[in-house]
Amino acid sequence: GGSLPYDEQSWMTKAELKHFNCLTDNVDRSIYVDQCIKKKITKGKVINLKSLPPWVSEQIKRVVRKATNLYPSKRYKNATEFKADLHKIRPMTLDWSVCDGIPQLTASTSYRILSAGEVFTVQKKKSGDWRNDKTITGKDLKDL
Repeated sequence: GGSLPYDEQSWMTKAELKHFNCLTDNVDRSIYVDQCIKKKITKGKVINLKSLPPWVSEQIKRVVRKATNLYPSKRYKNATEFKADLHKIRPMTLDWSVCDGIPQLTASTSYRILSAGEVFTVQKKKSGDWRNDKTITGKDLKDL
């Protein structure tokens, strides 16, 4: 989950995009894009945790924030320390994935969230086929 666009213009604000579109030389455009991305990096705004799916827990976000902190002194000292924190939260972390565009929780009883426009439905599967689960309701993914 989360957003990491490959399209260079996706990294720019509206004002930056306006300036970018005024540039005619490809070299100038490339230099300008690099400057815009560097500015995001130095401000600590490359990773947007709000773009992660709603099922990503606050504990995971906290670990990611620490691992990617703008200040190296506030990051994990080494990979072992990082791995230890990930290991601590693993038992509380649900196994969500997106299969064929459908969010799915895999467990002894699995769940998936289907959407038809603005309407969301939840299905569960213990053994056999998927069945509608009317006990879980919500207006959006976050509610579910």
